[in-house]
Amino acid sequence: MIIKIPRIIYPLFMLLFTVLIVSCNDSSSSSPEPPPEEPPTTTDITTVGEISGFGSVIVNGVEYETEASSISDDDDNSLSENDLSVGMIVTLSGSVNIDAPNTGTASSIEYSAELKGFIDEINLMDSYIAVHGQIILFNELTFFENTSPETLEMGDFVEVNGFFNDTEQLVATRIELDDEDNEISIKGFVNNLDTVAQTFSLSNLLINYAEAEFDDFTAADLADGQQVKVKGLLTNLTDDTLQVDKVKLITHNDEPDSHAEIKGLITDFVSATEFMVNGINVTTNSQTEIENGDSTQLGNNVNVEVEGQFNDDNVLVASEVEIEDDLEVEVDGVIEAIDATNNTIVVLGVTFSVTDLTRMDDKSDADERFFNFSQLSVGDFVEVKGFSNADGDNIATRIVREDEDDDNGEDDLDRITGLVSDIDSELFTFSVAGIPVATTATTEFEIADDVDASRDEFFAQLVDGMVIKVKGNFDNEDNEVFVAVEVELEDEGLEQHNRPELTGPVTSIDIESLSFVIFGKTINTNAMTEFRPLDGDDLSQASFFEVLQIGDMLEVKGQMQLDDFIARRAEFEDDLRQEIEGIAENIGDDSFTVVGINIDISSASEFELENGLAVSKAEFLAALAMSTGRVEVRGEFVEGAEGVEGVFVATKVELEIQDDDDNDDQLELTGLVSAINSELFTFTLTDTEVATTETTRFETAEDVSVSREDFFAQLSDGMELEVKGNFEGEVFIADEVEIETMTP
Repeated sequence: MIIKIPRIIYPLFMLLFTVLIVSCNDSSSSSPEPPPEEPPTTTDITTVGEISGFGSVIVNGVEYETEASSISDDDDNSLSENDLSVGMIVTLSGSVNIDAPNTGTASSIEYSAELKGFIDEINLMDSYIAVHGQIILFNELTFFENTSPETLEMGDFVEVNGFFNDTEQLVATRIELDDEDNEISIKGFVNNLDTVAQTFSLSNLLINYAEAEFDDFTAADLADGQQVKVKGLLTNLTDDTLQVDKVKLITHNDEPDSHAEIKGLITDFVSATEFMVNGINVTTNSQTEIENGDSTQLGNNVNVEVEGQFNDDNVLVASEVEIEDDLEVEVDGVIEAIDATNNTIVVLGVTFSVTDLTRMDDKSDADERFFNFSQLSVGDFVEVKGFSNADGDNIATRIVREDEDDDNGEDDLDRITGLVSDIDSELFTFSVAGIPVATTATTEFEIADDVDASRDEFFAQLVDGMVIKVKGNFDNEDNEVFVAVEVELEDEGLEQHNRPELTGPVTSIDIESLSFVIFGKTINTNAMTEFRPLDGDDLSQASFFEVLQIGDMLEVKGQMQLDDFIARRAEFEDDLRQEIEGIAENIGDDSFTVVGINIDISSASEFELENGLAVSKAEFLAALAMSTGRVEVRGEFVEGAEGVEGVFVATKVELEIQDDDDNDDQLELTGLVSAINSELFTFTLTDTEVATTETTRFETAEDVSVSREDFFAQLSDGMELEVKGNFEGEVFIADEVEIETMTP
């Protein structure tokens, strides 16, 4: 039978037929795949750090566009980019370009000054000021705006930015002389919380919060150790107590897997895998890249930039840690060459690498706000500060362009500051930052604090590794030899090699001058001194002198300023052993002095070199004459008759290179030993694996230095040891091991 389809519905029939055919085909084959997703071109980021330049804003080495950014302070007041300055610490949220990681876009920038207030102490010798009891340290990298260290005055109103160190002092990145304001604001760490009196301390300032408004938390949430920012009126400051209007808790709560870059000083250092930076917990692992060093160089107060991602515990897992070493090289002069490909400049024959973290500032008449590497020219007069990395390359940390005729108004002298080497005391020559330096009969010499010295006196104190400043000029156009007009041994050069230590009983206390006497030597303290009890938290200066008594045993570490002994640290001891450590002077056949204390070695029974080798007195004195002169002396101080100086009678004298304990970043472990391995020379102490090396020093309970083999031969489980050193990964590398008590 033939079915005829009416003409009028034929098109509809064909359409239906086509749909059915397509449907059948679709059921027998897979659907076409969607186009691949475009890979992301940016990474979201939160970064906390110092503004190092503009164009638009450079933070932690990344240049962020700010056209669509919201910029504000921590009170939500709107700011413009013109309100920002080099050296300010900001929190920036935005994104970084994946294909150009040194560029990005900022969505928000928040600025918060660490401190605003009036100066109540200035100490140029120790490079610090105090503002309402808060210690602010400054250094060669601190930017001063509208002022300088020399022109600051008591009562000046300043705004300060910076990073807190491990002793809760503020290391300033920027200090600005500002118009006076009745409002004081201070960031710091809560101590001595008294919930009944409703007070706590920020360093040496007592905060009364009875009438304060709390931002995002309550008074009941306050706890010692928290970082807070307080604000109050100058009119509410009475003596050392500030009645504050506002208390804000500083917290860091970040989403898991969020990306961050932070810059600051390491604090709360436990090991290379556990420390804090800017109040943020940081950990490293085997994949972490460490630039300009390795994990053994990590420790408290080391300046670092950390990049990584937060984990579920709000800990930043570092993918990269960049170490910024202490200043080692400084030159002032004309740029002789620029390599735009490798981002280097040459000044006075010294090549510097300019990195994304180099701080750039233009103080010339051009006054370029958006000053960067591309605007440098051969012939520009610059001041360059930097350090040498592990490969020996000089890394510029700060470049300031100046007008040459503004250079302190001095003659046409170039300047070099750096570590001294290649000393020749016969030809009176040396090298600084690799530049050969010659002195002449007319060269002027200073030994810190403007103390003049003869050429012979200066070279007698000079040791490789000291920091010196040289002014002069090259003797010819080839820049082969720098002829010195003035040479100065910097304070840090002396401090590095002459940090005396005294351990002994207190024989006199002067509350008024905040000083005391040990071994007949007056020990002065100041706002920089650390005071440590036998147990518990550090003491304030006032609390220390409240509890100090005649006869107390103290270990005091300090530095000499002219003839004054200034304590860096005073620590109570329960050990009655008396010791003196420092540079030996006025050396005779049976005596010498250390920091002016007379030491009698005529009856000493033991003399040792730095490697622990026992020698005769004559051999010791010969070695002393060829060394840096640093000694450690044990014995007993004998008071002199009235009007007669006392004498320290030595029983043992050791030649020292430099006590590793002078390193404030060194750690100390004390506990019972176990898991001894006399083949690998390792053991366990308080659940920590300890490794020793060929340079580790060993002492028995009788304070006798022994070899590593002899030490392990008498070591047994249960002995109490004191170990000094640092972590390298999970293993503690010992610099010094001493038996405290033998097996019970």
